[in-house]
Amino acid sequence: MNIIKKAIINSFCIKKEHRHKGYGNYFLNECIKYLKDKDIDHLNITSNKNRIYAHMLYKKNNFEIIDTIILKKNLK
Repeated sequence: MNIIKKAIINSFCIKKEHRHKGYGNYFLNECIKYLKDKDIDHLNITSNKNRIYAHMLYKKNNFEIIDTIILKKNLK
């Protein structure tokens, strides 16, 4: 029986004034190195369809976009 180990990054964001300076790419690559050292098989990152620049970063790092959906329920 093979067990697949996954990691999930939720709400990965770079402040607008710090974007396009390589911080996102650096953070993502450091996470990937860390997870490889821990023998993790997959990394999933949550996102939504409006985060075009984030998707460009993920595609640049060979991520495959599987789905982009957020569900919301107003309680008030």
